[in-house]
Amino acid sequence: VLVGEAIMAIGYRGWFDIDFVAGRDGVLFPTEINARRTGPTIAHSIRERLRHTRPGRDYRVRTLDLLPLNRPIPEDELYAKLKDMTVVLRETCAVDMLPTLFTASEDDAPYFGVALIESVTPESALPFGALDDAESVLRSSALAF
Repeated sequence: VLVGEAIMAIGYRGWFDIDFVAGRDGVLFPTEINARRTGPTIAHSIRERLRHTRPGRDYRVRTLDLLPLNRPIPEDELYAKLKDMTVVLRETCAVDMLPTLFTASEDDAPYFGVALIESVTPESALPFGALDDAESVLRSSALAF
């Protein structure tokens, strides 16, 4: 609880875990705090934050953590391409995109991650149509980066 309160005091909102080691006397010592920035945890955190900061709307959030790239690409180049893709997804699918993972874009098997965000109303006709469309556009484009 104290660790959560401490990181909340410096502005962190979301899920985290703490790694501990045990001393010879059995006392536990924290070694690091890991913010959960991938998978469904971040999707839930983004959704809750949007609900809090933009009341009266609801959101669907899908995270894609392992989008493969066809070649290693420097982070600044990937960021520029993702800025362009954000505009495309907003205009064609009514979905916003938030980059979540850049650090593997220059690996031997390069990849990146994003969160796709759809603002929804109770009248939304297709349950996940816009997110499915945005994911399809993004996956096919990522291979061309």
